[in-house]
Amino acid sequence: MIDDPTPVPPALLPDAALRRSAFRLTAGNSLFVGYWLARLRERERLSEDDLARRLGVLGGRLDELALCLAPRADHFDHDLHAVAAAFAADPAVLAALVRGESPPAPTRNTSKAVQPQ
Repeated sequence: MIDDPTPVPPALLPDAALRRSAFRLTAGNSLFVGYWLARLRERERLSEDDLARRLGVLGGRLDELALCLAPRADHFDHDLHAVAAAFAADPAVLAALVRGESPPAPTRNTSKAVQPQ
């Protein structure tokens, strides 16, 4: 993972079909978060909305999250927190996901967006 956790701008993936295709392609490669998302979704038979809620990520951003590289073993905490921060995901849930564990429900309330002041 690179040090810049900025997600792929939606303008670069404007078409829903293209975003879904990217999600499907990453599902076959464990270097991507999309692989771990697909494993959890299959294992627990989750809908896309259920998966997004489980991670505390807005549903429309799952495609972008799937394109992220999974945290590197030697930089796990740094990479994990960078990805979690970029997607407002719960780090504990994301960590369990990429370890192949069944993640718990998010520990913080992500249902309301924080408004800048």
